[in-house]
Amino acid sequence: MLIFTFSGTAVLLGLGGLCLLVGLTILTLRNRLRAETITNGKRVKHAAFSFTRPLHRLSLCVAIMASILAINWTEFTPEGAILGYIVEEDDIFEVDIPITLHEPPPPPPPPPPVIEAVDEPEIEPEVFQTRDIEPDDPIIANLAPPTPVAPATPPPPPPPPPPKPVIDDGPLIFAERMPVFGKECFDLQGDQRKTCSDRALLSFVQSRVNYPALARENGIQGTVVVSFTVEKDGSISDVAAAREVAGGCTAAALKAVNAINKEDARFKPGIQGGLPVRVRYNLPVKFSLQ
Repeated sequence: MLIFTFSGTAVLLGLGGLCLLVGLTILTLRNRLRAETITNGKRVKHAAFSFTRPLHRLSLCVAIMASILAINWTEFTPEGAILGYIVEEDDIFEVDIPITLHEPPPPPPPPPPVIEAVDEPEIEPEVFQTRDIEPDDPIIANLAPPTPVAPATPPPPPPPPPPKPVIDDGPLIFAERMPVFGKECFDLQGDQRKTCSDRALLSFVQSRVNYPALARENGIQGTVVVSFTVEKDGSISDVAAAREVAGGCTAAALKAVNAINKEDARFKPGIQGGLPVRVRYNLPVKFSLQ
């Protein structure tokens, strides 16, 4: 195997020559392409690619030459250089190694405290006293525990004050609990009781009203308002017409309302202050032709 050695100057000159060669090659190719363009009168499309293979080979050669130059670059040793060096005894230097300072050991732990024994105080013995009872000892008192006495029963609370009597100056227009008509409505409460009572009273009266023939023939219509008093026993009294309608309608309405007493269909009386009271009641009776 051949081994070539080149100095640094030869390597630099070789690399410079390779660069010059590449530059001249590029200029030559450009001139050739320009000459072909002038001769033909038009530029051939992709003409530069026809030199791909020669350029590839040229670049490969340049790379190989550059690698050879770089690998065989040798540095020459100047004349008079010492290949080896022997150390003589005089060249040995003695170095004083300083003594390493060691930290002083920690102080020993303090001795444990000495526990001194303490003498226990003398306890005087307790003198035992007998509690025996001799037969001759007098009886001082009854030693049985006292019998607990039940506390006195508190007095009963005073009775509530009696309700104030209602002065019966006349029938009331409004009471705490208004009269209720219809046995099925007696046990209801609040608005349900009032609604049920009004519906039962209107149903009773309307079922007993006969539309007068005179009023029917003359087309008379209207609402008769009947006023009456609900007594304490549930019956009615003082039945009168607060508003009348001609053609016999008023008399038919009064007759239907008076049927309450005749058929013994009583009210549950009104309540005021816990006592039954008389209440004035207004009932509208409507006459209408269909």
